[in-house]
Amino acid sequence: MINQVENYVMQGNMVSQGDKVLAAVSGGADSVALLLILKELQKKIDFSLKVIHVEHGIRGEESQADARFVESLCQKLDIECIVRHVDVPQYAEKSGLGEEEAARALRYEQFFKVAKEDQGASEASVKIAIAHHLEDNAETILFQMARGTGIDGLCGMVSVRKIQDSLYIIRPLLNVSRGQIEKYLQDNNQKFCTDATNFDTKYSRNRIRKKILPELQEINSEAIFHINQTAEKMSEIRDFFSDQVDVAYRDCVEEKPIILNIQKLEKYHYAIQKSVIRKAIINTAGKKKDITTVHAEDVLELTRKQSGKQIMLPYGIVAKRSYDTIKFFSDKTMKYDKEIVDYNGIGNHNRVSLEFLESLKDKKPGEKVVIPLEEFGGFLELSVIKNANNSQIVQKKKYTKYLDYDKIKKGFEVRGRRSGDFFISDAKMHRKKLKSYFIDEKVESSKRDHIPLLAQGSEIIWIIGMRINFSYKISEKTKYILEIHYNGGEQNGYNKA
Repeated sequence: MINQVENYVMQGNMVSQGDKVLAAVSGGADSVALLLILKELQKKIDFSLKVIHVEHGIRGEESQADARFVESLCQKLDIECIVRHVDVPQYAEKSGLGEEEAARALRYEQFFKVAKEDQGASEASVKIAIAHHLEDNAETILFQMARGTGIDGLCGMVSVRKIQDSLYIIRPLLNVSRGQIEKYLQDNNQKFCTDATNFDTKYSRNRIRKKILPELQEINSEAIFHINQTAEKMSEIRDFFSDQVDVAYRDCVEEKPIILNIQKLEKYHYAIQKSVIRKAIINTAGKKKDITTVHAEDVLELTRKQSGKQIMLPYGIVAKRSYDTIKFFSDKTMKYDKEIVDYNGIGNHNRVSLEFLESLKDKKPGEKVVIPLEEFGGFLELSVIKNANNSQIVQKKKYTKYLDYDKIKKGFEVRGRRSGDFFISDAKMHRKKLKSYFIDEKVESSKRDHIPLLAQGSEIIWIIGMRINFSYKISEKTKYILEIHYNGGEQNGYNKA
């Protein structure tokens, strides 16, 4: 196997002389094998090698034992080991993420921090080596398919991914199987740790690994290989399609400012049209996270409307129809409060932490904070008011609501609907399913996914543009009131009262 991995690394130019390689080692079989192979590879390529181990704070003493194992292994191999401790359960609770997603976010945050510290003023490239293998790639592809994806998601992982100048993620084991890795360790009489959480099927990827992949292998023993093979073919298709999009983009779009020629765009296939539009939005925003096909379809619909119409897009971008063009520009009238940017460590402006809500009490009376909504477009305006008169407020406005601030215990997120969503409908604390509410209110199915929801977990605080959860209404006992206004509702195409 070691020759197979070395050839893969050489052919992909993953590691070059003088590079600084930071190996992510959990102590599990995959990462231990990666470390041993990188150590052997140093004999052929002159690069520096360090290890980073992130202890997640989930499994108590067992987790601490894994950290000690990695430190001991590194000492034996004469490799510097950096151990970072994070609190995944606490971060998951504050951010509203599941433990699996929170662990990944914190893990990569530490990888990048250490990599940048290691890079310093040096011109040498830093390569963060991750021990993903064939099964991991198959899991990722199936996971992406299950939650909805485009061509990129079907392509799976890449062996080399550039993060920024001189900083890369590499995956040297991406062409070998878990079975090969375990045999390599057995042949070398090398011990490794077993993480009990890897067997807990409450985590999505574990369910795929323990239940779905074995079933697929019952159908075809080469299922994992074929999934990876299909991903390679999809990558080739993606590269060709991307080239065609670039040609169409140069034909249809003028830059600085970005202006899309509708008549030229109409010459191309529907799939090309959407991709050209998405690229125009991304280039206007300067980032592509959370810019989806839905936003491209919204702009495509705008091309069929009369001149003067406009829609809001993520990051405060406005798309405006002007005769035979669509103009993309940033709405300079939105003054985003700098305090909220990256407040939860991953830059997702659709989540508001409890700490951030508490900071609103320190604002001057009447001072509002603006939060852009990446997924839906538009923005929220928030302010906290002291309920001096112990009064109740009549909720008359569709897009402005007054909530009992003290009832919002864990912050909130603004998101689309999910299975299991509910709200408290009356003083008797009856639960009503969001799905049932939409049916009762005769909200069209096509519009339900586009209605933003203010939520704590599965409990909906406010169906924006519609009604609020009874539990969060202002009462005589309310000490502080959260005033919240959504700007963008009418432009997003729903106006059900």
